[in-house]
Amino acid sequence: AATGFEGLVQVVATRPGTLMPPHAAHFKGRSMRLKPGQVVDWHTTGTREEVLVILGGAIRLDVQSTGRRTMTLSAGRCAFVPRGVRHRVVNRSSRSAHYLYFTA
Repeated sequence: AATGFEGLVQVVATRPGTLMPPHAAHFKGRSMRLKPGQVVDWHTTGTREEVLVILGGAIRLDVQSTGRRTMTLSAGRCAFVPRGVRHRVVNRSSRSAHYLYFTA
């Protein structure tokens, strides 16, 4: 009899690394830590949308769309990046930043 738990996976989001199991077809996620001054350089997620959730510290999200926009996100904040939008994540603070990102 099916238990309803087939394919269910539990991970620890406090450690940097992949959050989604290999069998997740359209959903990706990762736990990230950025040291002070560290940058995740300019990129897009192609046809995927992205959500960033800040767990600790603060990041600066730079976005290039019809111009350049910058926003600072601290713990408890999140941001949605539409598909195809060029962006980067920067830690300009003096302490480490911890965030999760998910694309679908």
